[in-house]
Amino acid sequence: MPVMKVANKKGTHQNENARSLLYDYIMQPNKIPHQLVGRESVGANVVEEMNQTAQQFNKDSRIRVRHFMVSYTPFDTTDPTVVDAIAREVAAYLGQRYQVVYAVHEDTKNLHFHIMFNAVSYVDGYKYHGDKAEHFQLLNAINAANHRYGIYSIKYVSTLSDEDIQ
Repeated sequence: MPVMKVANKKGTHQNENARSLLYDYIMQPNKIPHQLVGRESVGANVVEEMNQTAQQFNKDSRIRVRHFMVSYTPFDTTDPTVVDAIAREVAAYLGQRYQVVYAVHEDTKNLHFHIMFNAVSYVDGYKYHGDKAEHFQLLNAINAANHRYGIYSIKYVSTLSDEDIQ
């Protein structure tokens, strides 16, 4: 069963360098050997453009970036192109309002993708808070993408949990 984990440890996404640090982590070459990466509603200068959007709406404080991962066991899939297709679909959903970048990590036995997105909407400056409604809308988008590939359940864990995604 795949696991969705929202990275929500206090302080990790609030500092001035949060977008840059997270982007650098997600895009580590040793984790993405097949370069299964993508972006929505943002150009090649991801971090700079996200910073500009937040500054444009005067909302470049507190939580600056959102980050979650979805991990697949070998029973779910061992095909990185399937994980890439799912991540691309979820990124397209979020990209309707937010600047998004994703990468499929292949450095563990469990393929997984990371998505980071600007906490500030490029459409209207609305700040994503991750409340229940937003969380379940995102979870529904992930489930819909998973279903297209025969994956029918997902488990949610918090970073406050002892369970970890590899």
